[in-house]
Amino acid sequence: MSNLSKVNAKLVDSLNVQAQTITDEKVTDRQGRGLAFQAVSQSTALAVQDATDYLRNLSTIATTAVGTALAKMIETKDPSYAKVIELAQNSVKTAAESFELVGKSAAEIVKNYPINE
Repeated sequence: MSNLSKVNAKLVDSLNVQAQTITDEKVTDRQGRGLAFQAVSQSTALAVQDATDYLRNLSTIATTAVGTALAKMIETKDPSYAKVIELAQNSVKTAAESFELVGKSAAEIVKNYPINE
């Protein structure tokens, strides 16, 4: 008598059902789409996080530049430092606009990802 004949028939049936389920084309297709969606979602989240870091870092640099230019303008009475302040403020505005664009684009990509097709 072989060892397989000693195995409980219900266990063998259960393993056969699991094997069929695991290799079913619909199941593997759905799992593949799910994994792809998770990868896309994580990639877009990282893009938003990178844009956040960029905005934060640029804000720090711009704040420092404004403070330094303002101190120099007060010290020297030279109005040309106003241009430095303006440029620093515009760079933060541009970074904020980029952040908004990245955020909206990431949301749109995730929203329109064809997960159920």
